[in-house]
Amino acid sequence: MTHNTEDELLGYALELIASDEERARITAHLEACSQCRERLENLRKDIQIIGGVKPRRQVLAIPYPRTRQFVAQAIFRAAAFVVLGFLAGLGASSWAPREPVFVSPTYVELSSPSDGLAAHTASDATEIPAEYYEQLVESTE
Repeated sequence: MTHNTEDELLGYALELIASDEERARITAHLEACSQCRERLENLRKDIQIIGGVKPRRQVLAIPYPRTRQFVAQAIFRAAAFVVLGFLAGLGASSWAPREPVFVSPTYVELSSPSDGLAAHTASDATEIPAEYYEQLVESTE
């Protein structure tokens, strides 16, 4: 004689077996087998115990912060960070040793070009014909 499995007995106890033939087969086996009847009774007791237990609600230990508080804290922290950075930069610049900067005056003497040179100078980066270039070189020597 083959015994019913735990799944079959659990389905029978919970009335989850859809087919009439399967239900009739398990019922016939339970009438003949005392061991399967005892297992079915234990399953029914377990189902009653489990069914009587209500699940506990789990409450978060730390509630979620309110959005306004969170935004206000974020703005305050950002402002504090900016002020702290400004003060750190100001303090670092005042502690840095300052050395005087030596500036040497430089004088450049500018003179106006001569009339002959100015007449032959290309100011728009165009090509100068060779004869004018030779005259330009001779006049500057």
